[in-house]
Amino acid sequence: MVSFPRAILERFPIQQNRKPALDPCFVAISRREVVSTSLEIALALCLLLAAPLSCTADPAPVVHYAPEENLERIDVALIDRARTRLDMAAYVLTDWPVMQALDRAGRRGVAVRLYLDGGSMLDRAPVAPLRALLANPGVTIKVKRAGAPLMHLKSYQVDGRWLRTGAANFSASGLKRQDNDLIVIESRAAVAGFLRRFETIFAAAEAFPARTQWSESEDPRPRRGRARRNAGLPPAAVPD
Repeated sequence: MVSFPRAILERFPIQQNRKPALDPCFVAISRREVVSTSLEIALALCLLLAAPLSCTADPAPVVHYAPEENLERIDVALIDRARTRLDMAAYVLTDWPVMQALDRAGRRGVAVRLYLDGGSMLDRAPVAPLRALLANPGVTIKVKRAGAPLMHLKSYQVDGRWLRTGAANFSASGLKRQDNDLIVIESRAAVAGFLRRFETIFAAAEAFPARTQWSESEDPRPRRGRARRNAGLPPAAVPD
């Protein structure tokens, strides 16, 4: 028999439509224990179940906007919170602080997986932070296969708890200068949905090509691009 605290059951009146002739019976029973109807028990169950549910609901998503906010700082702070695993799908990954945060995560024991669209990244020498990621034993980098649909995600999950998504690419301009949003969702269900898709596309991807591991002296970019860089100008035609 299910037993409920007296304080809960006393919120509901014992049957009021009983016959007067049965009063002695009800008095005798009430002296022994609280008697409640099936409806009262059902209502008490609802009260007991509703309280913990209201305490365990996921927090509301938090939305940040650039250029009013520096989204780079938000990404770096979130990546620095990773303790066990981090899975990222990135159309563009050129922001140095974000790449450096990923490198730190891999070096402190976080299992980091990166899935990149590739694109122009495969046509140029990796910058120093990307070379560090390629050399990091805690980081696995894959790119989409040639001919596969455009991989336009800008999302990652942290420790099965947080999901970062939104319009902002992982580039300096995307995170700091453009009109973009960055959404942080603290929800294991949302992370699980992202991981189902991530596992599918990551399994179909290929390893980051070794041919891109050039030294600076082997940089295959056109001389005009090197001249722009040496003059302190931003490189041309880099996706944001």
